[in-house]
Amino acid sequence: MRRIAAALMVLLALVACTPDASGSGSLEVSAPSPGQPSEAAASEAPAADAPESEDPGATPRTPAAACPKQRLAAIDDVVGQQLEAFRDHNFEAALALATDGFRGSFTPERFEEVMTEGFAGVLTSDRHELAQCVGADGRALALVRVTGPGGTVGLLYDMRREDGHWRINGASPHTGDPGATPSEPETI
Repeated sequence: MRRIAAALMVLLALVACTPDASGSGSLEVSAPSPGQPSEAAASEAPAADAPESEDPGATPRTPAAACPKQRLAAIDDVVGQQLEAFRDHNFEAALALATDGFRGSFTPERFEEVMTEGFAGVLTSDRHELAQCVGADGRALALVRVTGPGGTVGLLYDMRREDGHWRINGASPHTGDPGATPSEPETI
């Protein structure tokens, strides 16, 4: 389990994080802009050891950490809704659960093509399990095990908070054993 958490933290750094002002590349995520709802502010205390920026105008950053129960439940719900939409072949509903940026890059028809060609097992899944999650400040990576008639596959979901809701910003196949350490994703 520690290997999965460590790998997810590395992937979070690659997919959704930026290096700090010193260029050390420490695992941190930019804080939400003023006026943007922050789930972290309501349910998580900021890390006491968050590094201070040398640039007084820089956006504060928070180290990534394991997702709290409230975030896990919210992300699991969104993933479950999307998997249900896939089972119903309702690609518009599945796409509606994605971030604005993701939706802007796909028509429902193209999204259906991509899912049918590359993720056919997901379309017939009968259950899922959110196995691991790390994140901070409205971003998270979640390793999800999806089981269907063809067996179990692992998917790495890139999740973002938009307008107070968790949205899917992409999902990548997790090669090999769904319980093993994830490899670098090839996001769709």
